Amino acid sequence: MIKRYLLPLVLASAIIVLYQIIDIRLFNLDVNERVREALFRVFTHPRVNESIILLNIGKLDQQGLESKIDSLLQCYPRKIGINLCHYQSSTENFVKHFQDRKSVIIANCDKGESLSLSRNNQ
Repeated sequence: MIKRYLLPLVLASAIIVLYQIIDIRLFNLDVNERVREALFRVFTHPRVNESIILLNIGKLDQQGLESKIDSLLQCYPRKIGINLCHYQSSTENFVKHFQDRKSVIIANCDKGESLSLSRNNQ
């Protein structure tokens, strides 16, 4: 009688050991996960646009920011957008320094104008 159950017991034990050692996904039927990955891959894995770079300069003073922008301009970027609205002091000298550079766009900090630029370079 023991011989009768010995072969199925050995085979069942071998299958259990194989499932522990080898990552077999024979009975993985997670339909929701597969549908979500197939349909919404665009939202979970968006493409990265390598032509746009955002930099957070932290709390640099205007002279430090000016030197950083000058070093970036050596790489000939198409456009550099700068927001100086957080500075309490005057930014006129900074704006004059980059006034002739067509690739530098400085945000307009006037309260009366919303969503406008200091100069529009297209």
